[in-house]
Amino acid sequence: NHPQVTVHLQSELLETGGFAGSFTSRISTPDGEIEVRHGATVLATGAAEYKGPEYGYGTDPRIVSQYEFEAHLHAGEDIPESIVMIQCVGPAERYCSRVCCTAAMTNSLALKKLNPDAQITVLYTDVRTYGFKERYYQEAREQGVMFVPYTFERKPSVEIGDSGLEITVWEPSLQEVLTLKPDMLVLSMPMVAQEGAEELATRLKVPQDMDGFFLEAHVKLRPVDFASDGLYMAGAAHYPKFIDESIAQAQAAAARAATILSKDVLEVGGVIAHVDADKCVGC
Repeated sequence: NHPQVTVHLQSELLETGGFAGSFTSRISTPDGEIEVRHGATVLATGAAEYKGPEYGYGTDPRIVSQYEFEAHLHAGEDIPESIVMIQCVGPAERYCSRVCCTAAMTNSLALKKLNPDAQITVLYTDVRTYGFKERYYQEAREQGVMFVPYTFERKPSVEIGDSGLEITVWEPSLQEVLTLKPDMLVLSMPMVAQEGAEELATRLKVPQDMDGFFLEAHVKLRPVDFASDGLYMAGAAHYPKFIDESIAQAQAAAARAATILSKDVLEVGGVIAHVDADKCVGC
Protein backbone atom coordinates (compact mmCIF):
# COMPACT_ATOMS: atom_id res chain seq x y z
CA ASN A 1 0.00 0.00 0.00
CA HIS A 2 3.03 2.29 0.14
CA PRO A 3 3.39 4.61 -2.88
CA GLN A 4 6.59 4.28 -4.83
CA VAL A 5 8.78 7.30 -4.22
CA THR A 6 11.23 8.43 -6.87
CA VAL A 7 13.57 11.23 -5.80
CA HIS A 8 15.27 13.43 -8.40
CA LEU A 9 17.74 16.02 -7.10
CA GLN A 10 17.98 19.26 -9.02
CA SER A 11 20.89 19.21 -11.45
CA GLU A 12 22.15 22.67 -10.54
CA LEU A 13 22.43 21.65 -6.90
CA LEU A 14 24.37 18.53 -7.80
CA GLU A 15 26.79 20.66 -9.79
CA THR A 16 27.52 22.96 -6.85
CA GLY A 17 28.05 20.03 -4.51
CA GLY A 18 25.25 20.87 -2.08
CA PHE A 19 21.52 20.29 -2.04
CA ALA A 20 20.31 21.18 1.44
CA GLY A 21 17.19 23.30 1.34
CA SER A 22 15.99 22.41 -2.16
CA PHE A 23 14.82 18.93 -3.13
CA THR A 24 12.38 17.94 -5.82
CA SER A 25 10.66 14.56 -5.43
CA ARG A 26 8.31 12.87 -7.86
CA ILE A 27 5.94 10.50 -6.09
CA SER A 28 3.99 7.85 -7.98
CA THR A 29 0.57 7.31 -6.40
CA PRO A 30 -2.51 5.32 -7.48
CA ASP A 31 -3.99 8.63 -8.66
CA GLY A 32 -0.97 9.57 -10.75
CA GLU A 33 2.39 11.22 -10.29
CA ILE A 34 2.84 14.33 -8.16
CA GLU A 35 5.84 16.56 -7.67
CA VAL A 36 6.85 17.91 -4.27
CA ARG A 37 9.51 20.49 -3.44
CA HIS A 38 10.94 20.22 0.07
CA GLY A 39 13.84 21.53 2.06
CA ALA A 40 14.97 18.39 3.90
CA THR A 41 14.75 14.63 3.46
CA VAL A 42 14.41 12.11 6.29
CA LEU A 43 15.02 8.46 5.43
CA ALA A 44 12.79 6.35 7.67
CA THR A 45 12.39 3.21 5.59
CA GLY A 46 12.33 0.92 8.61
CA ALA A 47 13.53 -2.68 8.58
CA ALA A 48 12.08 -6.12 7.91
CA GLU A 49 12.00 -9.43 9.77
CA TYR A 50 14.43 -11.96 8.34
CA LYS A 51 12.72 -14.97 6.70
CA GLY A 52 15.61 -17.29 5.92
CA PRO A 53 15.56 -21.11 5.76
CA GLU A 54 17.71 -21.75 8.84
CA TYR A 55 16.56 -24.52 11.21
CA GLY A 56 13.80 -25.59 8.83
CA TYR A 57 11.85 -22.36 8.85
CA GLY A 58 9.12 -22.39 6.21
CA THR A 59 9.00 -26.19 5.94
CA ASP A 60 6.79 -26.99 8.94
CA PRO A 61 3.98 -25.01 10.62
CA ARG A 62 5.44 -25.87 14.03
CA ILE A 63 8.52 -23.78 13.25
CA VAL A 64 7.69 -20.08 13.57
CA SER A 65 9.36 -16.72 14.16
CA GLN A 66 9.01 -14.73 17.37
CA TYR A 67 6.61 -12.36 15.61
CA GLU A 68 4.44 -15.24 14.43
CA PHE A 69 4.56 -16.88 17.86
CA GLU A 70 3.40 -13.64 19.48
CA ALA A 71 0.42 -13.58 17.10
CA HIS A 72 -0.25 -17.25 17.93
CA LEU A 73 -0.36 -16.49 21.65
CA HIS A 74 -2.57 -13.47 21.07
CA ALA A 75 -5.07 -15.66 19.20
CA GLY A 76 -5.18 -17.96 22.23
CA GLU A 77 -5.49 -21.18 20.21
CA ASP A 78 -3.50 -24.41 20.65
CA ILE A 79 -1.30 -23.14 23.47
CA PRO A 80 1.80 -25.40 23.41
CA GLU A 81 2.97 -27.44 26.37
CA SER A 82 6.64 -27.11 25.45
CA ILE A 83 8.67 -24.87 23.16
CA VAL A 84 12.29 -24.29 22.23
CA MET A 85 13.56 -20.86 21.22
CA ILE A 86 16.75 -20.41 19.21
CA GLN A 87 18.42 -17.01 19.34
CA CYS A 88 20.76 -15.33 16.84
CA VAL A 89 19.45 -16.84 13.60
CA GLY A 90 20.94 -16.14 10.18
CA PRO A 91 22.33 -12.60 9.83
CA ALA A 92 22.25 -12.25 13.62
CA GLU A 93 25.40 -14.36 13.65
CA ARG A 94 27.15 -11.27 12.19
CA TYR A 95 25.44 -8.48 14.11
CA CYS A 96 23.13 -8.13 17.11
CA SER A 97 19.55 -7.30 16.20
CA ARG A 98 19.05 -5.98 19.76
CA VAL A 99 15.29 -6.62 19.99
CA CYS A 100 15.33 -10.43 19.69
CA CYS A 101 16.29 -11.32 23.25
CA THR A 102 13.67 -9.04 24.78
CA ALA A 103 11.04 -10.45 22.40
CA ALA A 104 12.00 -13.97 23.49
CA MET A 105 11.66 -13.02 27.17
CA THR A 106 8.28 -11.27 26.78
CA ASN A 107 6.88 -14.11 24.69
CA SER A 108 8.13 -16.64 27.25
CA LEU A 109 6.41 -14.75 30.04
CA ALA A 110 3.22 -14.48 27.95
CA LEU A 111 3.20 -18.26 27.45
CA LYS A 112 3.83 -18.83 31.15
CA LYS A 113 0.86 -16.61 31.93
CA LEU A 114 -1.39 -18.70 29.66
CA ASN A 115 0.13 -22.02 30.68
CA PRO A 116 2.22 -21.88 33.90
CA ASP A 117 3.33 -25.50 33.41
CA ALA A 118 4.75 -24.90 29.92
CA GLN A 119 8.35 -26.02 29.42
CA ILE A 120 10.40 -23.31 27.74
CA THR A 121 14.04 -23.76 26.71
CA VAL A 122 16.00 -20.87 25.21
CA LEU A 123 19.11 -21.75 23.21
CA TYR A 124 21.31 -18.67 23.15
CA THR A 125 24.79 -17.39 22.41
CA ASP A 126 24.40 -14.26 24.53
CA VAL A 127 21.40 -12.70 26.27
CA ARG A 128 21.25 -8.96 25.64
CA THR A 129 18.22 -7.57 27.46
CA TYR A 130 19.90 -4.24 28.12
CA GLY A 131 18.70 -1.45 30.39
CA PHE A 132 15.46 -1.97 32.29
CA LYS A 133 14.63 -4.85 29.95
CA GLU A 134 16.91 -6.97 32.15
CA ARG A 135 13.87 -7.34 34.41
CA TYR A 136 12.20 -9.53 31.77
CA TYR A 137 15.21 -11.86 31.80
CA GLN A 138 15.23 -12.07 35.59
CA GLU A 139 11.50 -12.76 35.71
CA ALA A 140 11.82 -15.43 33.02
CA ARG A 141 14.46 -17.21 35.11
CA GLU A 142 12.21 -16.97 38.17
CA GLN A 143 9.29 -18.43 36.15
CA GLY A 144 11.36 -21.50 35.30
CA VAL A 145 12.48 -20.73 31.74
CA MET A 146 15.60 -22.79 30.99
CA PHE A 147 18.60 -21.22 29.23
CA VAL A 148 21.10 -23.38 27.35
CA PRO A 149 24.14 -21.75 25.69
CA TYR A 150 25.51 -22.80 22.31
CA THR A 151 28.28 -21.64 20.00
CA PHE A 152 28.18 -20.92 16.28
CA GLU A 153 30.79 -23.65 15.81
CA ARG A 154 28.31 -26.19 17.23
CA LYS A 155 24.89 -24.84 16.37
CA PRO A 156 21.67 -26.73 17.23
CA SER A 157 20.34 -29.21 14.70
CA VAL A 158 16.65 -29.69 13.93
CA GLU A 159 15.03 -32.90 12.70
CA ILE A 160 11.44 -32.80 11.43
CA GLY A 161 9.51 -36.05 11.59
CA ASP A 162 5.94 -37.28 11.62
CA SER A 163 6.18 -37.84 15.36
CA GLY A 164 7.31 -34.28 16.02
CA LEU A 165 10.34 -32.01 16.20
CA GLU A 166 13.67 -33.17 17.59
CA ILE A 167 16.33 -30.61 18.45
CA THR A 168 19.82 -31.56 19.58
CA VAL A 169 22.33 -29.12 21.03
CA TRP A 170 25.75 -29.46 22.68
CA GLU A 171 25.63 -28.24 26.29
CA PRO A 172 29.15 -26.97 27.13
CA SER A 173 28.69 -27.03 30.92
CA LEU A 174 27.47 -30.64 31.01
CA GLN A 175 29.77 -31.61 28.12
CA GLU A 176 27.04 -33.66 26.49
CA VAL A 177 24.37 -33.44 23.80
CA LEU A 178 20.85 -32.55 24.88
CA THR A 179 17.85 -33.83 22.92
CA LEU A 180 14.67 -31.74 23.08
CA LYS A 181 11.26 -32.65 21.63
CA PRO A 182 9.07 -29.52 21.83
CA ASP A 183 5.62 -28.87 20.44
CA MET A 184 6.93 -25.75 18.67
CA LEU A 185 10.25 -24.25 17.65
CA VAL A 186 10.41 -20.46 17.85
CA LEU A 187 13.21 -18.71 15.96
CA SER A 188 14.39 -15.25 16.94
CA MET A 189 14.67 -13.79 13.47
CA PRO A 190 16.69 -10.55 13.32
CA MET A 191 15.85 -7.26 11.70
CA VAL A 192 17.40 -6.82 8.25
CA ALA A 193 17.59 -3.79 5.99
CA GLN A 194 14.37 -3.01 4.13
CA GLU A 195 14.05 -4.20 0.56
CA GLY A 196 14.95 -1.35 -1.75
CA ALA A 197 17.26 0.37 0.74
CA GLU A 198 20.28 -0.23 -1.48
CA GLU A 199 18.56 1.30 -4.51
CA LEU A 200 17.51 4.30 -2.43
CA ALA A 201 21.05 4.72 -1.08
CA THR A 202 22.42 4.71 -4.63
CA ARG A 203 19.83 7.21 -5.82
CA LEU A 204 20.52 9.64 -2.96
CA LYS A 205 24.27 8.90 -2.86
CA VAL A 206 24.27 8.04 0.86
CA PRO A 207 26.38 5.31 2.49
CA GLN A 208 25.35 1.98 3.98
CA ASP A 209 27.16 -0.33 6.36
CA MET A 210 28.10 -3.92 5.53
CA ASP A 211 24.64 -5.14 6.61
CA GLY A 212 22.67 -2.71 4.46
CA PHE A 213 21.66 -0.20 7.14
CA PHE A 214 22.22 3.51 6.53
CA LEU A 215 25.45 4.93 7.91
CA GLU A 216 25.53 8.17 9.89
CA ALA A 217 28.10 10.94 9.38
CA HIS A 218 29.54 10.50 12.90
CA VAL A 219 28.35 8.06 15.52
CA LYS A 220 28.61 10.59 18.39
CA LEU A 221 28.69 14.08 16.86
CA ARG A 222 26.15 13.64 14.02
CA PRO A 223 24.13 10.49 14.83
CA VAL A 224 21.10 11.32 12.62
CA ASP A 225 22.90 13.15 9.78
CA PHE A 226 24.29 11.86 6.54
CA ALA A 227 27.51 13.37 5.26
CA SER A 228 25.40 15.17 2.62
CA ASP A 229 23.59 18.25 3.93
CA GLY A 230 19.83 18.11 4.21
CA LEU A 231 19.60 14.32 4.46
CA TYR A 232 18.75 12.66 7.77
CA MET A 233 17.79 9.21 9.05
CA ALA A 234 15.54 7.82 11.74
CA GLY A 235 14.40 4.48 13.10
CA ALA A 236 15.36 0.97 12.09
CA ALA A 237 16.66 2.24 8.74
CA HIS A 238 19.74 3.20 10.77
CA TYR A 239 20.09 -0.06 12.71
CA PRO A 240 17.75 -2.42 14.64
CA LYS A 241 16.09 -0.62 17.54
CA PHE A 242 13.02 -0.56 19.77
CA ILE A 243 10.07 1.75 19.12
CA ASP A 244 11.01 4.14 21.94
CA GLU A 245 14.50 4.49 20.49
CA SER A 246 13.03 5.06 17.03
CA ILE A 247 10.77 7.80 18.40
CA ALA A 248 13.72 9.53 20.10
CA GLN A 249 15.75 9.42 16.89
CA ALA A 250 12.79 10.66 14.85
CA GLN A 251 12.51 13.66 17.15
CA ALA A 252 16.23 14.31 16.71
CA ALA A 253 15.96 14.06 12.91
CA ALA A 254 12.99 16.45 12.92
CA ALA A 255 14.96 18.92 15.03
CA ARG A 256 17.91 18.74 12.64
CA ALA A 257 15.64 19.22 9.64
CA ALA A 258 14.11 22.25 11.36
CA THR A 259 17.50 23.97 11.29
CA ILE A 260 17.12 24.10 7.50
CA LEU A 261 13.37 24.66 7.24
CA SER A 262 13.50 27.57 9.72
CA LYS A 263 15.61 29.68 7.31
CA ASP A 264 14.20 31.74 4.47
CA VAL A 265 17.49 31.68 2.58
CA LEU A 266 20.24 29.06 2.77
CA GLU A 267 23.60 29.74 1.22
CA VAL A 268 25.40 26.78 -0.29
CA GLY A 269 28.91 26.40 -1.66
CA GLY A 270 32.29 25.03 -0.77
CA VAL A 271 34.86 26.64 1.52
CA ILE A 272 37.31 28.76 -0.49
CA ALA A 273 40.85 29.58 0.70
CA HIS A 274 42.19 33.14 0.41
CA VAL A 275 45.82 34.19 0.71
CA ASP A 276 46.72 37.05 3.05
CA ALA A 277 49.56 38.65 1.08
CA ASP A 278 50.87 40.57 4.10
CA LYS A 279 51.44 37.36 6.04
CA CYS A 280 52.50 35.08 3.19
CA VAL A 281 56.25 34.42 3.02
CA GLY A 282 55.99 32.56 -0.29
CA CYS A 283 57.06 29.22 1.15
